[in-house]
Amino acid sequence: MGRRWKRRDFADAAIFNSVLWARARPDDARIQVHEGGKHIGELAVELVKYGDRMLEGELLDQFGPGRYSVMPVFGGRFRQAVFVAVGHPAAHGIRRRLAEERAKLLERESESDRNQLFTTVLEALPNIIETLNAAKRDRTTNALELLNLTLTLQRERRDQDLAKTR
Repeated sequence: MGRRWKRRDFADAAIFNSVLWARARPDDARIQVHEGGKHIGELAVELVKYGDRMLEGELLDQFGPGRYSVMPVFGGRFRQAVFVAVGHPAAHGIRRRLAEERAKLLERESESDRNQLFTTVLEALPNIIETLNAAKRDRTTNALELLNLTLTLQRERRDQDLAKTR
């Protein structure tokens, strides 16, 4: 999917002129940003083309320091990507590592929440079963009362019909 970074890619990134690159793109173009072969976001080319900031500044503000592959998309097609390194080299990959750590933490929290929910349900299960059984008894009782009432009404009607015919 994404290709590996090579030393020559970073050499090209060092001489990359983002202002000229952005001005060569149409106004409706979008810039897809990738890090480590994964799509992480998009920018409007207008931000870089007409704004007072360079592409590197926008990348640094929105995604933090790192090594990014930026790919313009316009005319319904993906265009050739260029490699851009922003921020101090020691800080590259921090955003990705933080995102991975956050995902692991959320996974652990969701597992903990699942276990807690399971424990709560197990503790409440006898009460739930009792409530359902009580509702079932109530429905059965109500059904029997309704049946008795129906039979009583049928008897009364039959008695009235017999009284009319006599």
